[in-house]
Amino acid sequence: MKGWIAAQGDAQGLRLWRMRGAQVQDRRTAPPGDLDATLTATGWPVLPVIRCGTGAALRPVPAPAALHLTREPGPAPVWIVSGLSQADPTAQMSDTAVIAGLIAASPGFDGVICQPGATTT
Repeated sequence: MKGWIAAQGDAQGLRLWRMRGAQVQDRRTAPPGDLDATLTATGWPVLPVIRCGTGAALRPVPAPAALHLTREPGPAPVWIVSGLSQADPTAQMSDTAVIAGLIAASPGFDGVICQPGATTT
């Protein structure tokens, strides 16, 4: 496998991980901003990007653990993982990939996942 880049961004900034399979090769953080410009500044090779949350429609919970990817328009190979939403109480979670990773690593998991953050209510 050639590699890929995991990206997560919110109001606090961008977090990037250069991956080979499930192994982290390098990581960077940057202030909030343009993902393409941040990727260029890393000096990393052009690789497919899996980005969490923003830019894709939210899926209501309960939802299957499988990732739902949407191709972001533009020249870069960026795929967005849809976030999750909950009607009552109102909540949004953009860390869908974290949940899917937990389920993939522990297929028999039967419990509650709590991901506190800026949009947690």
